[in-house]
Parts: sequence; structure tokens; C-alpha cells
Amino acid sequence: MLMRTDDMVIDVDVTTVTLSHDITDPQGNRIYMFHCSQCGSPVVQYCGFIARIFPGWEPFALPIILRCTNKRCPRKYLFHSIV
Repeated sequence: MLMRTDDMVIDVDVTTVTLSHDITDPQGNRIYMFHCSQCGSPVVQYCGFIARIFPGWEPFALPIILRCTNKRCPRKYLFHSIV
């Protein structure tokens, strides 16, 4: 994914994670932890199920990119859900 900063354009390696709703948990009481696929560090808590993990950036209107909590790990993740 190409990302523009103040004066330069850099290529960011992003993994897209697609979440789906859990119909057995409509209130969202079950929360899971997503761990980095490279180093195993925790990245984010989420509700629902992981529908797929796509190695690359999938176009999305308002992308929120999370980086791995391990400072030495270069992984970044884009999370979005199926409505």
C-alpha cells in the first residue's frame, strides 16, 4: 500500500484481516485477542470471527492500520468487518 506523508510516498506492507459477526453473540460479550502472525505479540481485541486474512491491502473507505505491539516487528494490519 502506498502511503503519503508530509513530503514523501512510502510503500507499507499491510495484511488485511476481515471480521464477520457472531450471530450466537449479538451483544458482543465474547472478545478475542488477535496475535501477530510473525512474532506472536498481541495486536488488537475484537468481537466476532475472523473470516479471512489477506496478505496485502484490500481497498476500504476509511482504513485503520494497526501496527504490531512488538517494536522490533514490522507487521501492520488493516481490520474491517463484513456488514
